[in-house]
Amino acid sequence: NNAMAMVDQIAVCLGQIDPTNHAQYEQNAAMLKVRLMLLKQEIEQQAQRFTGLKFICLHDAFHYYEKMVGVTNVGVLASTHSLEPSLKHLSTLKT
Repeated sequence: NNAMAMVDQIAVCLGQIDPTNHAQYEQNAAMLKVRLMLLKQEIEQQAQRFTGLKFICLHDAFHYYEKMVGVTNVGVLASTHSLEPSLKHLSTLKT
């Protein structure tokens, strides 16, 4: 849903900057939103087999995906992108 809102906002802003091509921006936005919807449906279909599973990830950045797919993040390996997980931290992760 955030992507759809961003597409709409970008089309509006481009239309304000370039009113001559406003209709083209709106048309492009509508086509992109259809493609995004189809992509989301495809991801949901392919990810159905993972619904209900638990997983551990490198960093905590998958909230939308977790909700969409129905999986549960039970551990984060690194708290920041620049740090590798320590053995002590890895030993605390449980599934």
